[in-house]
Amino acid sequence: MGAVNTAAGLLVAIPCFIGFNVLVVKIDRLVLDMRHACSEALFFFTGKTEEEGVNELS
Repeated sequence: MGAVNTAAGLLVAIPCFIGFNVLVVKIDRLVLDMRHACSEALFFFTGKTEEEGVNELS
């Protein structure tokens, strides 16, 4: 009976683990896109170029 419970637990845990990692990757990409957009907005509103630099928020 213990092996059945272990197998059932793994059948639930493995797809959940994969789904969790997919969501983490999507969130990381979203955060990166948001940082990029914020940097572009700072460059736009300060009138500086990327070479001159702007203090980042991070």
